[in-house]
Amino acid sequence: MAYHSDVQRITRSLNWIGAGALGFGILVVVWALWWTRGVDDFRTAVIVAALGFGLPSLVALTLAWLLDPLLESESAAAIPAPATPVEKRTGLRFGFYDWPAAFRYLAALVAVGLSAVLRMWLHPVLGDSVPFITFFLGVALAAWIGGFGPSALAVAISIGISWQWTPQGSGDLSPYQLGNVVSIGVFAATALAIGVITSAMRATAAEAERLSAVTQVRNAELQSIETELRHERDRIKVTLEAIDEAVITTDTDGLVTFLNPSAERLTGWRLHDARGVPLPKVMELIDERTGKRAPLPMDRKTGDAKPGVIPSVLLIDRKGKRYPIEDSAAPIISAGGEPVGHIVVFRDVTRTRRAQSALLESEARFRATADSAPVLIWMSDLTRSCDYFNRQWLEFTGRTMEQELGDGWTEGVHHDDLQRCSITYGEAFEARQPFRTEYRLRRFDGEYRWVIEHGVPRFAPDGAFVGYIGACMDITDQKRALALSPLHTD
Repeated sequence: MAYHSDVQRITRSLNWIGAGALGFGILVVVWALWWTRGVDDFRTAVIVAALGFGLPSLVALTLAWLLDPLLESESAAAIPAPATPVEKRTGLRFGFYDWPAAFRYLAALVAVGLSAVLRMWLHPVLGDSVPFITFFLGVALAAWIGGFGPSALAVAISIGISWQWTPQGSGDLSPYQLGNVVSIGVFAATALAIGVITSAMRATAAEAERLSAVTQVRNAELQSIETELRHERDRIKVTLEAIDEAVITTDTDGLVTFLNPSAERLTGWRLHDARGVPLPKVMELIDERTGKRAPLPMDRKTGDAKPGVIPSVLLIDRKGKRYPIEDSAAPIISAGGEPVGHIVVFRDVTRTRRAQSALLESEARFRATADSAPVLIWMSDLTRSCDYFNRQWLEFTGRTMEQELGDGWTEGVHHDDLQRCSITYGEAFEARQPFRTEYRLRRFDGEYRWVIEHGVPRFAPDGAFVGYIGACMDITDQKRALALSPLHTD
C-alpha cells in the first residue's frame, strides 16, 4: 500500500540520518582526542559532538523507533493488492502527492528560497539572532509537498543559508563555536522532527484520499451489483408467477419461504400465511391407492417412479379438496456450494389423466372394432416397421403378434411377390401417398392365398406423419372364378 511504502521510506531515511549524525559525532570526538590542546578544548569538542551531532542522531533514531510499530501494524494488516488496482482502472490521482521526484525536490528548493527571502526581510527586526526561525516553515512546506526526502534536503540547505546569520567568532574550534554548533544541532533535530511529522501527515492524507476514492468506486460497483441482483430477482419472481407449474421454496429447516400463484391456487395457502410454516402442513400428500400419507418429493427414493406412468399422489388443499399431481424437488445451492433449502415443482394432472383415460378408451374401441372387422388390418410406425395386427390377421396366418411385429410378417409373403410388394410400399411411404397392391400371403394351413391390400398414411391431430394403416382382403376365390369365366382371357 502507498501509506506503508511512505512510512517505510521515512523510517529507513531516519535510520541513515541518525547513523550518519552519530558517526560524525564520533569523528569529532576522535579528532578532539588527537588534535585539541587542553581539557577545555576537549570538553568543547565533546559538547559539540553531543549537541551538534548527537542530538539530531538521537531525534532521528527515536522517531524511527516510534514509527516501527506503525510499520509493523500496517504490514500485518496489509490487504493483498488486486490484480487490477482501482487506481489504474479509474485513473485516480491524489494532487501533488503523485508529482515526479524532480518536481517535489524542486518544490523543496523553492520553499527554502522563500524562507530565506522572508528571513532577509525580517533581518532588520531580528538581526543575527534566531537565524533558523523562518526555515521551519520551509521544511514543513517541503515535507507536505514532497515527503521526507525533500524535507531532509530543505533542512540541509536551510543550515547552509542560515549560517550566514550565525556570528562567526574566534577560538580553538573556530569557526565552529559551541553556541553556533548547538544552535545548528537543535535546529536540525527540531526541523527533522517537523519533517517527519509533516511527511507522516502527508502520507496519511494521501492514503485517506486514496481510500476514499477506492471506497466511492467500490460503492458504485456494489450499487450496480445490487441493482442487477434486484432486477434479476424481479425477473425470476415474474417468471415464477407467470408459469403454470406450482412452485414452493423452503429453507434448510423445511419452512416455506415462497409460493407462486399456481401453488397458492392448488394448496389454498396464501404466501403471507404460509411463510415460515413447515412444508408438510402446506403441501399435504396422500397415496391415492392406499390413502396413507405420502412422503414429500425430496424424501422419496430415486427410481420409484416408472417412465410414462403418472404417480398416484393426491394433494389435499387447505379446504380438503384433492388434486392428482405430478411433482419433483431439487436442492437450492448457494454460490459457496452449501445447500440453503429446497424447491418443489408440481402440477395438476387431472386433465392429463382424463386425456390418458380417453386415449386408452379410444384405443380399446379401435382394437375392438379392428378385431371384429372381416378384413386383415395392420399398422406401421415412422420406421416402416409394423407395430399392430388385428385378430383376423393373426388367425389367418396362424402366427402370434410377436412373430409378426417389425418385418416378421414378410415371412408369410410369397417369395415371388415380396420384392414387388416392398417396392410398392416403400415408394408410397416416401411420398406419403395411399397405395394398392396384390400379393400372395401364406395361410395358417400353408396355402398361399391372394390378398388385395389398401394402405393409407396416418397423421396426428397436429398434422405430423406417424405411419401407415392398411387392410387386406382374401381375393383368391374371386381370382379363381374369374379364371374359369368364359369371358376371361390371358
